[in-house]
Amino acid sequence: VVKLDDDLLRHEEEAAEEIRRGPWTVEEDLTLVNYIADHGDGRWNSLARAAGLKRTGKSCRLRWLNYLRPDVKRGNFTADEQLLILDLHSRWGNRWSKIAQHLPGRTDNEIKNYWRTRVQKHAKQLNCDANSTKFKDAMKYLWMPRLADHHLQQQTFQLQDSDLSGWVQG
Repeated sequence: VVKLDDDLLRHEEEAAEEIRRGPWTVEEDLTLVNYIADHGDGRWNSLARAAGLKRTGKSCRLRWLNYLRPDVKRGNFTADEQLLILDLHSRWGNRWSKIAQHLPGRTDNEIKNYWRTRVQKHAKQLNCDANSTKFKDAMKYLWMPRLADHHLQQQTFQLQDSDLSGWVQG
């Protein structure tokens, strides 16, 4: 019986050694994207093995959903998105998936990370908690109006730019 337990332990150790951890390589990303393009997503543990990736199913699922899906937006949040996040967070709190449903192309994880880095940084600068009345008032009366003003300036600039492009072509 001891022999059987030793064999089982050795098999588990060998399997654990084969699982790759850490940053994904470009080759792994391409393998995952191509496999999903050919076979679809889902059943992530089976997918990881069938694609030949030495990653867990969970790792493959998260990589696909948060980074590789074609509809995932990249780059900084727009002023509109920032205003919407602030508004929705004031209503629903840390319900990132629910908030993400209102921001097409943005993942719940990306929104959570935005909140934790940018918004909580502002709370620290004000020496208050992000859920405090002081912080919410600062957001409502200071930061959100500035974002709205910045957004309006961007729209005005884009409108002027598009008006000028007609003159340049004509």
